[in-house]
Amino acid sequence: MYKEIQDHEKWVEDQIKNPKGSYFSMLKYHERQIQWLQHERLVHLLVTILIAVSILFSCWILLTTEFILAGMLFFILTALCVFYIAHYYRLENAVQRWYVLYKQLWLLAGKEGKDRETS
Repeated sequence: MYKEIQDHEKWVEDQIKNPKGSYFSMLKYHERQIQWLQHERLVHLLVTILIAVSILFSCWILLTTEFILAGMLFFILTALCVFYIAHYYRLENAVQRWYVLYKQLWLLAGKEGKDRETS
């Protein structure tokens, strides 16, 4: 997934520097990619929250019953949660970078539209 994110960012940056088509079409395509990434981010947020709740539940079971498997479950879920948070962090940063690219494309598309109106 990170490779796809980097490839898309590179493509948009190249298109901003050397456009090979309409900025409007690039803007629409980039907007669709942002929606896809926002959906991915939402799903990972929900999974992260579910894992965090599971961590709390396993901790509660461990403290109230002293069941050893609950302790193992607690440590496994904690490790999983750390990786999910790191992944979510990377998705969040990618979306923020893509918003900046979207704004650049939006400004260029607006300029392109004004140039069409005056000619």
